[in-house]
Amino acid sequence: LFGYQTYKQYLEPQIYDFQKNTNRSTVFIKDISYQVDVADDDNERAQGLSGRAALGQNEGMLFIFPQADVHAFWMKGMKIPLDFIWINSSQIVDLTENVLPPLTDTYTPPTIRSREPVNMVLEINAGQIKQHGFQIGDNVSVTLLKPQTENP
Repeated sequence: LFGYQTYKQYLEPQIYDFQKNTNRSTVFIKDISYQVDVADDDNERAQGLSGRAALGQNEGMLFIFPQADVHAFWMKGMKIPLDFIWINSSQIVDLTENVLPPLTDTYTPPTIRSREPVNMVLEINAGQIKQHGFQIGDNVSVTLLKPQTENP
């Protein structure tokens, strides 16, 4: 269930180097920009932010789905609290604040869903929604960056 509605219960959290990911983009909400990793396939969505010890102040993960739907997330393997920004057609349609990581590895965290269909979900550090005053109806702009390829 983590990330996308996929059963990856036994997925081992991995140490993640945010700087090495080439599938990066920028998300703008109001006058705030976030450097994000993009999870746009089932494996990336299943892994999500699981196992990461921290996120920078303006870092996060953008989950992109091929079609709008009510997508489910959970916090299995998470080490940090998060805010969820639910996006459809470049607009915030729902907000979920201060979702805490599980207290133990054996605890099954609850499932989190948007109230409306979404085609993107932005996960950022907990407290950012309140700090920046993000609201339902705010516009979201995404600049997708192409992965860097090495020249032969």
